[in-house]
Amino acid sequence: MDYRAFHWLEKMQVQLASLAGVVAVYLFAWQYVSPWDVDMPMSFLATGCVHQLSLYALIVLGLVAVMGVVMVSTRPAGVAMAVMFSAGGVALHSVSFRTLLQYRYGDLHTLYHTMMSETAMLWGLALAAVAVMLLMRRLVGFVRPDALWQDPLEGKTPEVSGQRVMNMVFRRYLEFRLMGLGQQDERNAKTISVSQELQRSIICFFMAFVIAILLVLLLLKADARGQCIFAVMASMFIATFVAHASVPCSFFVGAMALPLAAAMVLYWLASNTVMTAGPAAWMEVRPYGMALPIDWMTFGMAASLLGYWMSSCVNENRYLQGLKTHDDEHPGQPGQTTDEHPDILGEPLPPSEVTDQSNGPNFQQKDEDQNV
Repeated sequence: MDYRAFHWLEKMQVQLASLAGVVAVYLFAWQYVSPWDVDMPMSFLATGCVHQLSLYALIVLGLVAVMGVVMVSTRPAGVAMAVMFSAGGVALHSVSFRTLLQYRYGDLHTLYHTMMSETAMLWGLALAAVAVMLLMRRLVGFVRPDALWQDPLEGKTPEVSGQRVMNMVFRRYLEFRLMGLGQQDERNAKTISVSQELQRSIICFFMAFVIAILLVLLLLKADARGQCIFAVMASMFIATFVAHASVPCSFFVGAMALPLAAAMVLYWLASNTVMTAGPAAWMEVRPYGMALPIDWMTFGMAASLLGYWMSSCVNENRYLQGLKTHDDEHPGQPGQTTDEHPDILGEPLPPSEVTDQSNGPNFQQKDEDQNV
């Protein structure tokens, strides 16, 4: 299937699943997980609704089991994004967090510590949901292996002559991915290591973290529910997309961990900026501390995964377009890199990476004994 048609079908599947899921959770799940007091926000631990948290976990795991089967032809990040977005349907019913601040003005530090604990618990639930999704995909793979999502880069080579659109970091990212798909020869496998990929993932995460914090501080100026959800989603999406586009790497876990790290830091800041005591203490809480844990772990995580998903698709499209350009310029010739023809990355290879072409189809070296 053509990549554009494949990507269009994948997008439609994720969008329809997200829409159907969030409508179903909004209409039917709310009655089982709503707080005892309808005037309280959607916070399980802070309002003492531990039983509702258990029911919510069952709903999320059931939702991911269904989507894990229905969406087997979609990449895992797209399925996880649809599940997290759907799980946020209950958050749309919630009232402002300020009502809980007014109710517990005497122990705001304890309240925010409880919010941090709830955020960590919901993140653990998200990890469990991903584990269930992967299990369901594996079970489907035993029955219908042809129905599983196939990486568009499978069977490709990391470098070809042609359009100069990529940089060295992106080439390293492609080498790592293709090596994982079993498409790299022994020589290429030595040029990339897990530690190098981990370093790029860490750099990408910290870049996304800084961008996310700055955007939340810029966008979240009030405690209105709509503004809280928008600020969380916009900051997570932009931060992940920009960071991953700048430093391509394996970032699925990082995209899931970003809202957790941002929420923890902002909750800590909010609890430590209140200097007064008494009934008016809640008025000093900054707006960036008004988003609920369920906002971060549903809409925030979905937006972060969306940024990672879209950046991955952009990178794939850049590479596949480069392959197409090479095929158009050199019909019937395999991609290769020479001193006269820089590769698709727009950069000649360093001497340390030039080896005998017999060891791999993507590199070429002048034989020193050729004229002997």
